Amino acid sequence: MQPRLIPAALLTLATLAAVASPTARAVDYYAGGDLAWVAVPVASTDFDSFAVKFRAGASLPSGWGVEIQTLFGLGDDSVGNLTLQTDNVTAAFIRYGTKPEYDTQFFALAGYATSSLSFSGSADTSGLDDSYSGFAFGFGLTEKLKWLPNTRAILELNSYFADDDVDVWAVSFGLQYDF
Repeated sequence: MQPRLIPAALLTLATLAAVASPTARAVDYYAGGDLAWVAVPVASTDFDSFAVKFRAGASLPSGWGVEIQTLFGLGDDSVGNLTLQTDNVTAAFIRYGTKPEYDTQFFALAGYATSSLSFSGSADTSGLDDSYSGFAFGFGLTEKLKWLPNTRAILELNSYFADDDVDVWAVSFGLQYDF
């Protein structure tokens, strides 16, 4: 199975399980967009850039849910003779948090992500890949905006990939619409 198919398979399985559940009529759906600051420490060099992030998910009254996210890089960062561009990140998560009806929600995410990066320049990039996949996690909070119906502000921290050579982190802030 190709690494890019794993997030889609996880999300499909979780969605089918949620729909087959007797509480499926009580599922809350949401979607949103964020501006994200992406940090990519590579060996002893830190790269950072901005990205737009889109999310969609479903949650049960118990606080369990599923979420997919995708990020698209808005620029690159150069340090010395090396330039890094965050092309995109795609992730599928299992989400657990406080109940959806609360004004303030705290949540945690665990799942799988694929991060596509582009390295260029005259520095040696022989030990660097263009794609990094593996365990991903995050946590955050949302706050219901009383002046804008069905809308929440969201602040989130994610680790999309981590190993000895490369880490992919993001801090994002945006809006989420509850359907």
